[in-house]
Amino acid sequence: MIIKMIFGLKEGISNLKGIRSSFRDHEAEVLRRETLKTTLIFLFWQVLESSVKGLCLLRGARIFKANTKDSGFDLTVFLDSDFAGCKIDRKSTTGGCQLLGDKLVSLTSKKQNSVSTSTAEAEYVAAGSCCAQVLWIRNQLLDYGFQLSKIPIYCDNTSAIAIANNPVLHSKTKHIEIRYHFIRDHVMNGDVDLHFVPTEYQLADLFTKPLDEKRFNQLTSELGMLNLDV
Repeated sequence: MIIKMIFGLKEGISNLKGIRSSFRDHEAEVLRRETLKTTLIFLFWQVLESSVKGLCLLRGARIFKANTKDSGFDLTVFLDSDFAGCKIDRKSTTGGCQLLGDKLVSLTSKKQNSVSTSTAEAEYVAAGSCCAQVLWIRNQLLDYGFQLSKIPIYCDNTSAIAIANNPVLHSKTKHIEIRYHFIRDHVMNGDVDLHFVPTEYQLADLFTKPLDEKRFNQLTSELGMLNLDV
């Protein structure tokens, strides 16, 4: 009788351990699911925010999409910056767009990571970021047999163009983060070529700051964006 009781007690303890183990596994699974859910929600809102700011152009209730009309495969790039545009931390905003022929294939609108001390520095930092995107697109086109060189990048700041074309680091530019100086190597190697463009013809102006309706409609038209509400 005592042996049966001891055996039953051991069996009960073993079952209790199994229940505790199952409960822990259940807790771990619930925690994993909640963590995954939270992560997915966070990523969803990040993508949604990026889509609203970059992939779609919203003005009031109007939504725009890119025109898919056939054109060539010449890669053209426009970049711009809004110097000290953020009123809170005084950081500048980088704006850029890449076109294959007349088709808008990529665009960016992002606040810079560091505070620029001049418009030339803000434009130069924007040029470095834009150059990285251009090189990525060029590498993608290599898979389709398109070999591009001296890709034109249009900037409306002559000082930033001069800094990018000068291989000598001056005392006034040495405080700029090293990662933005790699554009000089690609300019010297002939991968990209910086050109000046007047502000009124700068298409990337759309992605750096709010514009009046006339200017907004002009740039969306030149970028080949179509109004879905029409």
